Amino acid sequence: MNSNRNRTRGFTLIELLVVIAIIGVLAGLLMPALQSSREKARQANCKNNLHQISVGLIMYKDDYKDWPKWLSNLYPTYISLPDSFICKSDRSTVNGSLAPGKGPYATKPNDVPGDQYPETNDNDENAGKYGRNDNIHACSYLYEFNAAKCSWYNGPSADFPNAATDLDGNGEFSWQEVKKTQLALGDGWHQGPYSESQFPIVRCFHHALERTVKTVDPTTGDELTPQGVTLNVAYGGNVYEGPLQWEYTK
Repeated sequence: MNSNRNRTRGFTLIELLVVIAIIGVLAGLLMPALQSSREKARQANCKNNLHQISVGLIMYKDDYKDWPKWLSNLYPTYISLPDSFICKSDRSTVNGSLAPGKGPYATKPNDVPGDQYPETNDNDENAGKYGRNDNIHACSYLYEFNAAKCSWYNGPSADFPNAATDLDGNGEFSWQEVKKTQLALGDGWHQGPYSESQFPIVRCFHHALERTVKTVDPTTGDELTPQGVTLNVAYGGNVYEGPLQWEYTK
């Protein structure tokens, strides 16, 4: 009797390489689907956060007849969980270390993360400024109606032809004062008042690298290059998707 028949035959090197190659191909096919699923889950969580923030803003406005100075002012009466201020796609960094709770930051591949509007950071970097609630240490969302001095507004221009009003008389133009003027009077992209359902008051830029949305030139109606997606709360309270430059919403 041939004793070789009783031996367990192992994989040859070629067979092992073939199996590894097949596993690699399958993994390559599955990874985009898994990545897409994770992105959709993060976006769904962010939309839930924004819905909570929207409800909190409306309740605050009903109680105080005006908008809060910062989103952090909604805690803890109108939003009870600090995690509701953090987007799961937020990859902000502080001194080179991951520290979610800033934005907007890098929105294009290979960008070096950095703040566009650091005065709007509703986190410890702006502790004690303009009446923010320092019990909230981080917030991923840009609140366009915040009380900080608006860094980009220096009076009427081609894009912002209507002069903002110093509503609180402190000698500065806050984001809220500039944005109220833009909502009520329009700008270089839109003549006349904006629709309250399309004018963003809270924005999340942290999904801009995950997918794009269509854009149009509001003055001509021509379709433009797609931009990264943002998630937004409108002045009217609805949560919607839009491009990085919200004025180019299709």
